[in-house]
Amino acid sequence: MKKYIFTAALISFAMLLTVNVFAGEPSRGIVSSSKAIDLSGGEIEADTCDFSMQIPPEWTEYLRAYQEYLPVDSRMMEQIEFYFFPLDKTSKPIRLVSINIYDKRFFMENATGWKHLFESENYVFTVYAVDEKLESNLKADMILFNYYKEKFTDINYLKGLMKFPEAENTVENSVIIDSVILKDVVTFNSKNVPYIPVRKSCETLGYNVSWSAEKESITISKPGFALDLGVGEDNRSYNIYLLDDTYYVSAFFFTSALACGIEVDERGNVYITK
Repeated sequence: MKKYIFTAALISFAMLLTVNVFAGEPSRGIVSSSKAIDLSGGEIEADTCDFSMQIPPEWTEYLRAYQEYLPVDSRMMEQIEFYFFPLDKTSKPIRLVSINIYDKRFFMENATGWKHLFESENYVFTVYAVDEKLESNLKADMILFNYYKEKFTDINYLKGLMKFPEAENTVENSVIIDSVILKDVVTFNSKNVPYIPVRKSCETLGYNVSWSAEKESITISKPGFALDLGVGEDNRSYNIYLLDDTYYVSAFFFTSALACGIEVDERGNVYITK
């Protein structure tokens, strides 16, 4: 509770230091290949599918959203970008996040840095949090920028603002690696810890996976890296289960041994990022 009170106080302080930053310059520094999106209605909608996003009131004060004009041959159907406009008008606007809608038939599975939001039979939604630096030294700008940056890097927070009916209840207990849903792969939960199939997950991450009956271990390797994952009673380094001829290892293995990022949503889906 103290954290939220402190955050609210900071935002209020920043507001006292501001003037109308957008007056007379609604698209300062934004390229002409985009059109402005009206945030004042409290919600925005996609042009290409049944998707909407709530806009918190404080976003309309300091942020602007733009829809990119995409080339005809783009695999992306729609791209919405959010910018923070510094109060210091000599500083350029900062792109915070890009939300992208793909036709699933043409989605490129090797995109780097994109995090998965939703996927349905026809569409894939991804988000990319942009790591741009703030030029302004104004205290109010620094407070606001850090506040919004924290919000836009919180995937669960963003999902809570979005509504995509076609994706509801379509994906559960799945493994999603860099926006790719692994087919015929499911997870299970034991004592609030997700367990993930070793072979398919590691192979999708780019590793070679082999089995040694003599050592009772799974070797996970790629050039310059090799690791033996013991599965016997006497050589286990991580919690591991054998179910239906498939070895499952705890999510902790992917974070500690393979240095991956792990997120779990309310439907049991495990998101792994390299």
